[in-house]
Amino acid sequence: AVLGVGGSGPAWLPPPRGARPARGGGKAVTIAQLLTLVAAIADSPHVRRMAWATAAIAVYAIWDYGRTAARQKSEATL
Repeated sequence: AVLGVGGSGPAWLPPPRGARPARGGGKAVTIAQLLTLVAAIADSPHVRRMAWATAAIAVYAIWDYGRTAARQKSEATL
């Protein structure tokens, strides 16, 4: 119980300056990583394809975060 309360402590703090909210691509990468890990533990023959798919989703997520950051920066300078 103590760890549960202590672990949620940082959630009460305000986000760091310049922090960006989570986006769909990043969440999809996290889910794909978890599924790939489970597949690897289960010794699935699909692990290699899942890893490549996760990498592709990650590339999209990085592009999306960069695009959002550039848009927010340009709106801040107006």
